[in-house]
Amino acid sequence: MGYRLGIYTAMLLSASTTLSAEDFFRRAAEKEAEKEQEELMEVDGQESKALFEIGCMANTSGDFLPYQLYANKQGRFAPIGTETYNRAFYSHKLSKEKWSLEAGGDLYLYHTKKEPYYAHVVHLQQLYVKGNWGKYTVQLGSKEEDAQFVSNLSSGNMVWSGNARPAPGLRIGMDDFVSTFITGYIFEMKLNFWWGKQTDGKLNTSVYEQYEANYGQEVDDPKNPGHKIISITKDKRQHAKVENAWVHRKSFFIRTTSDKPVFATFGLEHAVMYGGTVNDMDCSEGTNWVRSMLGGSGKKEGNQFNHVLGQDYRIDFRGNLLGVGLYKQHYADDMEGGLFKNGADGLWGMEITLPKTSWLKHIVIEYLHTTNQGGVVYANDEYTKLDKKQIFRTAGNSNFYHDQHMGAWTHYGMILGNPLLSSPLYNTDSYPDMASNMLRAYHLAFEGNIGQKWNYAVKAQHTDSWGTPFAPFGEIRGTTSVAVEAACKVNNHWKVEGAFGMDKGSLYGDNTGFHLNIQYTL
Repeated sequence: MGYRLGIYTAMLLSASTTLSAEDFFRRAAEKEAEKEQEELMEVDGQESKALFEIGCMANTSGDFLPYQLYANKQGRFAPIGTETYNRAFYSHKLSKEKWSLEAGGDLYLYHTKKEPYYAHVVHLQQLYVKGNWGKYTVQLGSKEEDAQFVSNLSSGNMVWSGNARPAPGLRIGMDDFVSTFITGYIFEMKLNFWWGKQTDGKLNTSVYEQYEANYGQEVDDPKNPGHKIISITKDKRQHAKVENAWVHRKSFFIRTTSDKPVFATFGLEHAVMYGGTVNDMDCSEGTNWVRSMLGGSGKKEGNQFNHVLGQDYRIDFRGNLLGVGLYKQHYADDMEGGLFKNGADGLWGMEITLPKTSWLKHIVIEYLHTTNQGGVVYANDEYTKLDKKQIFRTAGNSNFYHDQHMGAWTHYGMILGNPLLSSPLYNTDSYPDMASNMLRAYHLAFEGNIGQKWNYAVKAQHTDSWGTPFAPFGEIRGTTSVAVEAACKVNNHWKVEGAFGMDKGSLYGDNTGFHLNIQYTL
């Protein structure tokens, strides 16, 4: 009890006058009792899981897989066509009271070799070890993780969405919210830090070299047989051959207690890509990791830091029959837009939960707006003198997810943030950057259960794109994407999953396809 008294004394010193000492100790005792109960419910032991899967992801018409079939699927598949595969996953977990230690591996065997994404027939998707003390964790290796702040039905988190393959790294933080006391009030918070290294250097080099070789060359026009076109029609801008780049991510969320009918959440998410080898020049610096945490930049020539930032706001209303969450994720690239200079840009959403209804349990409606980007574009000195106005702050054309790195905010050519901003793998001409990041999109998704064995999900969205700030299309290109997913749990060992999707429009073309897999779990 001595250590608890010390904790209570420290908490009491920080408590505001709005909470009496008696109430404070009562609340603290209640929380302590809840934690002890949770500890008693945790039993010592070990748990193993083995999963074997065989499947096929195929496009039945069009040049690409339907968007909804592969988006936000941890980069297991790319939009470039049909792929059959085998998968083997194994994990083992040891538990003792509040402590646990888990290790796992996830191996994919692709039956065809398609450059550049499926360059290796065998791909190690996950390999990790993870230690926990309650909700606090230390994790090392490559591990799939769901996006924060938004649900699995979302179009995707703007900073990091789980759309690309996981990279090896170190994570220190919290798996879930923990209670804390601030000025006498009980809040819940979650904090995470991650440092890792990109493993897509060979793909970046391959695409970069092909882009350099093809630039300005005449090729057959796929839409007009017998005619020639210039293979790369976009401006040839800054693109560097980048290998072994480093990435740092961190996030901080705080919310009022979630057991109340109404609670609010605020979060900050920051990530940066830096270092590595740029055009065969080593950009390693001993202080890179410190400056990456503090939002700085490199000192060596070529060592550019590509920063992305998300500011998350949400309010939830919870009832016995209905729950509603309203949220906004404001996005800034290289810190432009951090002071809301880019207006409505970001992800706006509403999430509805129906706890008493099994056939329809979860609905997500979202609107994504990225047409303002850097906000009001920089003003030069001559304009300032002529206008006789003092400009306190100007912003550059931030060009979302763009930098010197191939595709910048990507891994293996797949966007790390919201995949509605098109991944470079869509570029059949080897253009090493996203061709569409200035858009407005509307997203609807819902899911539920049918009986005891079946569950389903439906996702639909429409996107209108203007291209990018530096290379606009000159016209609005739209696309509508729809997918229906279903899964049947036959018994405790066997599970069958299937999905059908289609795209219609000028942005990705007209595509149809399906995904079918069978899983066996031990």
